[in-house]
Amino acid sequence: MVTAWRTVPESSWPDYTEPLRLPDGEVHVWLASLDQPDSVLGILRQSLTATEQARVDRYVRAVSRQQATVSRGVLRHLLSAYTGIPAGQVRLGEGPHQKPLLCDGQAAVPLMFNVSHSGARLLIAVICHREIGVDIESFSRFTDMAGVAKRSFSRREFAIWAAADPADQAAVFFHFWSHKESVIKACGRGLLVPLDSFETPAEPSDHPTPVYLSVPDSDETNWFVRVLDPCPGYAAAVCMAGAALPVTMYQVTASFFERPPRAFV
Repeated sequence: MVTAWRTVPESSWPDYTEPLRLPDGEVHVWLASLDQPDSVLGILRQSLTATEQARVDRYVRAVSRQQATVSRGVLRHLLSAYTGIPAGQVRLGEGPHQKPLLCDGQAAVPLMFNVSHSGARLLIAVICHREIGVDIESFSRFTDMAGVAKRSFSRREFAIWAAADPADQAAVFFHFWSHKESVIKACGRGLLVPLDSFETPAEPSDHPTPVYLSVPDSDETNWFVRVLDPCPGYAAAVCMAGAALPVTMYQVTASFFERPPRAFV
């Protein structure tokens, strides 16, 4: 199964006086590279607040500073395209459980998002009204897959992973791990929901599949997870609350950041 990631043509990106349209009842997921040229890094850094720039500058390694700049900067520019607010003026905050959010009053409808990055790839999921979680994992992230699987997988998930051909174990492991992480991020409760307390689909599916779990201090009982396939060597998934919604996937390409300067602040 290969997911079709659509590259957005330049003409489909509106000026910021006309926000990018996200229909209610649809999920947008954006894929970007964390490896950007200096010209793009400069644009992205300019969109960060002074506090965000200071946080980035505290990273010791240059690659960590670059990835933090790209992650936050791309998020700001995408939210700018949805809301019509210049990227540097988008106000971001945190919810009760430190889940990042768009501050009230900046979008015509409540806009929710979630961010994940691993290796050299970044994923951002955007939805209206509902909680959303997304996760991407590089196959090179863990070396002790057996230990993590034993602690974090359900008995059924662990059995499926352990029975897989050794050549396929990394793919099976990160299939389960990315699904579980996307669910936890959508719930926004962290370790209050143990990873081994719920099961995720064993087979990849292009259609959102229900996941059954109990979330503390939440009235939401319906959670749906869908596999994503961003590129070789990575696994990814998105989880949404309330309903099984269609997912549209896009790539953020360098041409977006080469738009005339008037498009950016």
